[in-house]
Amino acid sequence: MSHISAPLDESLVQNILAMQANALNQGQDSTAWLIAQYAAPTSPAAAELVSLLRLAQQVQRVLVPVPAPARLRQQTYAPPVPRPTAARRWPWWVGAAVGSAAGVCGFWWWWRGRATQAQPA
Repeated sequence: MSHISAPLDESLVQNILAMQANALNQGQDSTAWLIAQYAAPTSPAAAELVSLLRLAQQVQRVLVPVPAPARLRQQTYAPPVPRPTAARRWPWWVGAAVGSAAGVCGFWWWWRGRATQAQPA
């Protein structure tokens, strides 16, 4: 049994747990090997690491993959429903021309009303 002599800081513990999670997700249990490599018998941090590794191992054994319901798979992977479109679409410049004409008419109406109010009686 060879122990790694590096101190167990938080980032190292996270990396070890990530390695174990990856192995467990691939169907390989590396818990005993990780405990043998990283758990010094007298370190309190190592004792916590061992308990976390064993907990993850037990959780992986209990969890069973459940297939998604058929309706959910159909909704998730179905192509998007196309939105209904109008039979005839106006070009963008028609809207710009109507808006410009409305602006010119509004300005003319305002200017005409102002000119009639400014005339002396």
